[in-house]
Amino acid sequence: MAIVQARVKLPSGPLIPYLEFCKAIAEAVSPIGKNFEGIKCVWAKIYTTDAPPLRVGTGVPYPLDEPDRLELATVLQKLPPLRCPMSEEETALFMKAYLNLPGRPEWEPLFETEEGVRERKDKHNQVMSRLAKAIQEEHMAGRLVLVDVKHLPVQTVQLGAYLTRKDAVAYLDRHGLLYGDEEPAASQKPSSLSSDAGHPTLDADPLSLSAGTSVVGRPKVTDAKRAEAVQRTRELRAEGKKDFMAQVAKDCGVSPRSIHTWVKKDEEMKKKMGSMASYLVGIGKK
Repeated sequence: MAIVQARVKLPSGPLIPYLEFCKAIAEAVSPIGKNFEGIKCVWAKIYTTDAPPLRVGTGVPYPLDEPDRLELATVLQKLPPLRCPMSEEETALFMKAYLNLPGRPEWEPLFETEEGVRERKDKHNQVMSRLAKAIQEEHMAGRLVLVDVKHLPVQTVQLGAYLTRKDAVAYLDRHGLLYGDEEPAASQKPSSLSSDAGHPTLDADPLSLSAGTSVVGRPKVTDAKRAEAVQRTRELRAEGKKDFMAQVAKDCGVSPRSIHTWVKKDEEMKKKMGSMASYLVGIGKK
C-alpha cells in the first residue's frame, strides 16, 4: 500500500512567523481535526465474529486501504449523512442502517470520537513543543537565521521573529517534508463578472482581499508590507505623532481603515501566539 506523505501548507508571503511555521508542520504531521463529514469520520475498520468469512484478528482495528475507501464511499451515498463526532443515538441509527444495507462491506467502520480528538490535540501540542525547541536549536547552531519584519536578523527566537520563505523551504527539504502554499492566489482562479463568484465590488477595500489578489490599477500588498505598516504605525504612535494612521496609510497608498484593520488583526494574532508560546514553555518544563 502506498504511503501518503503529509504536505505542509506554508502561509503566504515572503516572511513566515516562526510559530505559524511550527503550527503548519504540526498540522501536517499530526493534525487535530474536530468536525468531520463522510468518509473522514471513519478512522479504521473492524471485523466482527459474524463477518463472512470468519477472519483472523476479529475485534482488532485495521486501517482503511484505498479499496476500502472506494467501497465505503459507494455505500455512504445510500446511508444517512455521516458527521463526527456523533452522539450515541446518532451512531446507533447510522449503524442500524449500515448493517441492514445489502452489499455493504463485510467490516464495520470505527468512527472518530471526542476522546480521539482530545488525544490528537495532546499529540499535536507535543509536536508543536518539539518543533519550537528544534527551531531554537537550529537558530543557536547558526543553521537558521530569524529576522524581523524589516528582514533584519534577530538574536533570540521570540514573538515577532520570522523565517524567510527560502529558509523555511530549506528547513522542510532538510527534514524530507513536502510543502505547498496555504491557498492558491485568487488571481489564478477563473474570473467572473458575477459578484457571487467572489469578484470584488467597486467600493471593496482591495487590501482586505486574500493574499495574491489585486484590483486592476491598484498594487498587490504582501504580508511583509502589511507587517511593516503595522510596525511603523506603532512607532509613530509611541512617538506621539498626530494622525499617525493617516500618515502610514498615505505612505502605503491605502486607506486609514485598512491600517486600522491590520493593526487590530495583528494585535489579536499576537495575543493568540502569546498564549501558545506560554503553553509551549509550560510543556517544555514538564
